[in-house]
Amino acid sequence: MEYERTPDGQIQVAFALRAGQLLRQYQELTAALPTEARFESTLSVALLQSMLTICQELLESFGQRGRMRSGTAQIQTLASDSVIGNLEDGLLPEHCVLEAWKSVRSLKAGELLTSLRHALSHPGDQRRSPYPRTGFTTELTGQALITAYLFTHSPWIRPDGSDVLPKFMPRTDDEQGLRQLQRQVNVWRDDHGVEGLVIKSDASGHFTVFNGDSPFIPEMRLRLEPTHLSTLVTRLSDVLSPALSCSAQGVQP
Repeated sequence: MEYERTPDGQIQVAFALRAGQLLRQYQELTAALPTEARFESTLSVALLQSMLTICQELLESFGQRGRMRSGTAQIQTLASDSVIGNLEDGLLPEHCVLEAWKSVRSLKAGELLTSLRHALSHPGDQRRSPYPRTGFTTELTGQALITAYLFTHSPWIRPDGSDVLPKFMPRTDDEQGLRQLQRQVNVWRDDHGVEGLVIKSDASGHFTVFNGDSPFIPEMRLRLEPTHLSTLVTRLSDVLSPALSCSAQGVQP
């Protein structure tokens, strides 16, 4: 069946709607199979990554082109929600968030969705590294079935986890680098609610961001059980569904 298109020729909203329908169909069609023969979690991960990419693209398109594309209003509302909530009226239970930048305010849903998108783009390497690495893996419990997925978003760290990215630890003789680092500190204070950030020079000849007496390494860590993943998929699909209905009638959502 062909995708429905919005007035500006997009198919993203219809794709997201069908992603939720696909997961529901899979759950219904495999209900009689033994648990070990069902791959609902893997399907949820794949669908969630696709829909998070669509959400991000919708918001970026609005910011760049200055006009509202179908689905953007719903995503903007969702992204600005400052309450995680429970499975009935929110995205995730609070206990799913293991770490959130050491923020002093409530985590916004937009932050959570962005971090999930980054983590889902990097299947986790099982080797240890000096710093937390952006990616995802499963919780090792020794059981045959998946009990939970672990997601990490560590935006200041190299992909291999070996060190802090150079722009977040410029040399003490790099004045431009220091100015750029100060702008980043301001962003994290204002946009993420992280207080007490200061820049200090260290013994190795670099500037380092501190939070109190400890070096500051922003990190988002989430633990999502299979039911949480499927809830996120269906919730995002449901958020975009009204947009599809409006666009079919030529109405801007």
